[in-house]
Amino acid sequence: MWPLISHPAPSGLQVYGSPRSYPGGHKGSDYGVGTGTAVLAISNGVITQSNYNSVEGNFVTVLHDNGIKTHSIHLSSRSVTQGQRVSAGDQLGLSGNTGSASQGPHLHIEVYLDGTNRTDPHAFFLAYVGPGSDNDNDNDSPEEDNIKLITIFADKTAAEGNDPLFASTAVITESKGFVPTSTGRGSRLELQAWIAIANELGIPVEEKHVNVQGYQLAQRF
Repeated sequence: MWPLISHPAPSGLQVYGSPRSYPGGHKGSDYGVGTGTAVLAISNGVITQSNYNSVEGNFVTVLHDNGIKTHSIHLSSRSVTQGQRVSAGDQLGLSGNTGSASQGPHLHIEVYLDGTNRTDPHAFFLAYVGPGSDNDNDNDSPEEDNIKLITIFADKTAAEGNDPLFASTAVITESKGFVPTSTGRGSRLELQAWIAIANELGIPVEEKHVNVQGYQLAQRF
């Protein structure tokens, strides 16, 4: 998920790689939100750093379960401690203007794909989360942001009793694509629960099955 409920698109010197006095340019993406805006964990993980220094101000680093690392700086306050486990959406702190490198209230966030290789955060969120809201005054709920539910079903074996197991993936995502969030086996009831969520959000889907040779997306109707 996005680290902020609203996230105005970075521009000018706010963008990743924009010119700086150090090699490689700007290390992250800057989101121009006011002081005190909640900064959220993008996915489950562990807090590896929650501290302060004179350049970055208050900062929080999260090593996520998928190996991605995020580093959020210039916070006005921190809500977590080192070693603490967080879930997607948990508050890490509040945006601010702390540290000597800050250029006014905003969130500066960096994304590292494997803990060391840095990537463009804004492009990363657009690709793997979707556009979401870029307006500070946009308080629409997620289901109003063109979110769709995609479910993949694959038969594991012949029926195993009344509740056979299936290799499955189910994810709520925006319309331009999807990222699998779970690939383990789930019961038919678990998969039907995803469909029920979609239907409650006004996104009807129907169940489709294929054999062990392949997968098929659930179809919208």
